[in-house]
Amino acid sequence: MNTNTPGACRRLLSYIGPYKGLFALSILGYLLFAGMEALLVMTLELFVDQLNDPTLHPIWFVPLSIVCLSLLRGLGYFIGNFSLSKVGLRVINDLRKSVFGHMVYLPADYYSKNQSGELVSLIIYNIEQVAGGVTSALKTLVRDGLSLIGL
Repeated sequence: MNTNTPGACRRLLSYIGPYKGLFALSILGYLLFAGMEALLVMTLELFVDQLNDPTLHPIWFVPLSIVCLSLLRGLGYFIGNFSLSKVGLRVINDLRKSVFGHMVYLPADYYSKNQSGELVSLIIYNIEQVAGGVTSALKTLVRDGLSLIGL
């Protein structure tokens, strides 16, 4: 079975459906992260401009802005990672339930032909690797994509 197809990816992403709220919260967190990252760059630009012309802004504005923006950036990163990790864990749980539910109805002959270690590996390890890979890819795509747009 070829799992490297867009159809397989769409099917795997369909498991996110029941967790749209958490997924949206993670996107909002990453939006906050990306926005603060862009504002940090703008603040550093203000700092460089301040060095060239001290009459532009008060000197205390830049360090205070960097601290506040960094705190908000960290909060956005935490919200995005935490929410997407929760979605990933719930998807892993759903996939395991689905595979186990399918395995319950397989004929006894199937279990005599396959080693028990392979079956346990399928339920525990393989599903976690697949769902973890998708979660990691989504995290990178959303977080870095929004940061790129913001910058």
